[in-house]
Amino acid sequence: MAPPPVVVATTPDAAAAAVTAASAVSTVFHGRLIAGIALAIGLTAILLSLRRQNRIANGYSLTDLLLGDDGKASKGAHVMFGSFFITSWIVVYAALSSKLSDLMFGAYLAAWVTPAVTKLIMGSPKPPAE
Repeated sequence: MAPPPVVVATTPDAAAAAVTAASAVSTVFHGRLIAGIALAIGLTAILLSLRRQNRIANGYSLTDLLLGDDGKASKGAHVMFGSFFITSWIVVYAALSSKLSDLMFGAYLAAWVTPAVTKLIMGSPKPPAE
């Protein structure tokens, strides 16, 4: 973040305006810092809960997020997980910064919710009969 511009106050009103501008820049920086810390704490809580759930023997494993249908490491699964994580982080950060637009949220929903709903409605593809 660039430092605030230096303002030379020639009148009392100009001095008050310079102090107000510097205060606004400081408030924005602190707001972003707090939002970043909140996101990091939330991510840590989610990862810890997933790790705890992974220890319980119920057939769920965190590695399932990164494996393909054949049980081997999948480049596509890694890309999908990373893309979902990054876009979710951007949407949450934009919402906390009050900069989340309807277009951004709609694009996020179109990218992640639409394929899941379509798969539920259409069902999984059946293998061809031999």
